[in-house]
Amino acid sequence: MKDTFLLSELYLRGIEVLKIKILIALLFLFTGLLNFFDKIQIISPKAYIFISLPYFLLLTVSYFIFLKLKKENYYTFLIISFILDGLFVTTILYVSGGIESITFILYFLYLLLFSFFGLRRSLYYILFSYILLYLGEIFSETFGVIPHFYSSHIYPPDFIYNPRLVSLRCLPIAGYMILYTLLLDKSISFFTRTERKMELLVESTIFLTRGIGDRDKILKELIKTAVRITGADSASIMVKENGEWRFILWENIEDDVVKKVEEEMKSSLPANIREIEETKKTLYYPDTREVPAWIRESKSPVRSYIGVPIIIGDEVIAIINIDSWKPNKFTQSDIRIAETLARFAEVVMEKHSLFERLDALKKEAEELAIRDYLTGLYNRRELERILSYEISKSIRYKSSFQLMMIDLDEFKSINDRFGHPEGDRVLKKFAEILKESVRKTDLVFRYGGDEFIVFIPGDDKMAVDKILKRIRDRFNKEFKIYIEEVSFGFSFGYLVFPDDVGDVKNESEAMKLALKRVDEFLYYRKRRKT
Repeated sequence: MKDTFLLSELYLRGIEVLKIKILIALLFLFTGLLNFFDKIQIISPKAYIFISLPYFLLLTVSYFIFLKLKKENYYTFLIISFILDGLFVTTILYVSGGIESITFILYFLYLLLFSFFGLRRSLYYILFSYILLYLGEIFSETFGVIPHFYSSHIYPPDFIYNPRLVSLRCLPIAGYMILYTLLLDKSISFFTRTERKMELLVESTIFLTRGIGDRDKILKELIKTAVRITGADSASIMVKENGEWRFILWENIEDDVVKKVEEEMKSSLPANIREIEETKKTLYYPDTREVPAWIRESKSPVRSYIGVPIIIGDEVIAIINIDSWKPNKFTQSDIRIAETLARFAEVVMEKHSLFERLDALKKEAEELAIRDYLTGLYNRRELERILSYEISKSIRYKSSFQLMMIDLDEFKSINDRFGHPEGDRVLKKFAEILKESVRKTDLVFRYGGDEFIVFIPGDDKMAVDKILKRIRDRFNKEFKIYIEEVSFGFSFGYLVFPDDVGDVKNESEAMKLALKRVDEFLYYRKRRKT
């Protein structure tokens, strides 16, 4: 991630550096051309141009080659370019006489030293000081105030001083100093920003990683990170649900603006969202006012826009929007950072989706473990767990509950006469009747085969009677044919715990005894029917 980020920035800054160097080469070339018009020429204009022109051509060719290079070759090419550049500049300065001054050499040494430590302001202090030195040289040579101690190294003894020539030689040197200072300042500024962005990105990634599993918290921090690193004024995340786009999180955007934009999107999906969804690529608008289809909310001052898709599988499920109130605000590095955050968001949302599926599967597995596969009622295992809890509570708080066991009469005749598939249908239908007949506080279990148990909190006998009446009415209506043909019906037995169980030593013994007693009550009633 970091390598890709730096290579993208290196490409952009490499182009800027080459452009500045081309300007410097033109400055040298222009200085050589001016020498043709001087009557007194210390430096041969032809020699000057002979060195400057190849330097200009070298930089121009380098610029166009750099545009075509692959990313992995940026470093090597720029290093070679800088070495050749140094050789040409050194030669040009020597031929032009600029190297005659020790201060000029020290100037570059000081600049490199201060730029190494990132002291941007100091660069301009040094530039100002050395320009004053050169102006002092011009003044001293022009008016003879201070003897020029190194003139004999360059000028012949019979040389007649020409102030215009001195000015002409000093001006390109000063221009070179200014351009070089600006170049260093821009480079320091770039690397400082780049380093800071990388630090923020690493810090944010560590923070976001710690929150894996909490989707909303991570995404909220993610858009804050996008604003902080890119210097944006606002950011938001949109998701697509049931075919419609809506905002789920936003930073530095008023709620009424979000609502209005959402309303506008229902009638007409904006061009930027359509394009991102169709191309599945990052979209950058340097200036939204140049995009006719852009949604211009009157209260939204957005001028620059980055939209990055969040893709899971092959579908755009969300979009990160990063906005600035200034046109042409974002750089390529900001776009790369936004894309990096989007990739992270993809992982977060995919993990969240996976966690949701796992949670659903876990709940489903838990339900399957406690549910009867045919009827969907609670099974015997769950009955024993709930009874154990309710008996414990009854013993501790002296509370009561009722158990009703129901057994289907002549169910075997239905299986024998109509087949087991029809028998299964009857069981499922009877389970539905039980669930529809009990109260919300009651629980229904399939005890085994054609036996069912209803758990009823409290000791209200009337509640049992009402439940039995509802069961009987629905049963007679649903199974009328079977009642007539095979005498299909049901028997029941019920008890009140602990009244009908008596004193017990422990919960396990109490549960076994309660189930045994209610079973006995059931078969007592069944025998009475026959």
